[in-house]
Amino acid sequence: MPKQKVPDIDFDYWVIAELPELLPNNKIYINKKYQRGDIWTHTQKIELIKSIDNRYSIGALVLFINEDKQYEILDGQQRLITINQYLKDDLDLTNTELVKYSELSRKGKTHFDDYCVYYIKLKSHDPESKEEDIIQTFLRLQEGTPLNKAEKIECPQRKIQGYFSGD
Repeated sequence: MPKQKVPDIDFDYWVIAELPELLPNNKIYINKKYQRGDIWTHTQKIELIKSIDNRYSIGALVLFINEDKQYEILDGQQRLITINQYLKDDLDLTNTELVKYSELSRKGKTHFDDYCVYYIKLKSHDPESKEEDIIQTFLRLQEGTPLNKAEKIECPQRKIQGYFSGD
């Protein structure tokens, strides 16, 4: 197995207004073979929307371009799910000071829609190290929010490697 080198990366951003076109058309891809489901608590989701509204950083997503030319998410899935839920009015805002997206004023929607979601794109062009770069990046990122016991059983490194090798 080749050792991971310093990955070739690129930085860019989307504005939130672009996400409704990217998500349903699978231009942003959440790979369910190794990603967790929707696991954030209600409080975490509300705090993310508040952060966006207040123009606080929500951190950068980490992704790579897969063989289907999709932005495959390695880190940031929970943020994308939450933003999408808010845009679709599927986020429970009871007992919060937040307003449903559909009920925002034009100025309020523009304020939310113009928020920049930054991302880091892995651009490994070495076929020998691409798989290892992606696996190691995913596993290291998950150390920030540890996988629970069931996820560790279901998503060990060999399962991720199996995904990339076609097993």
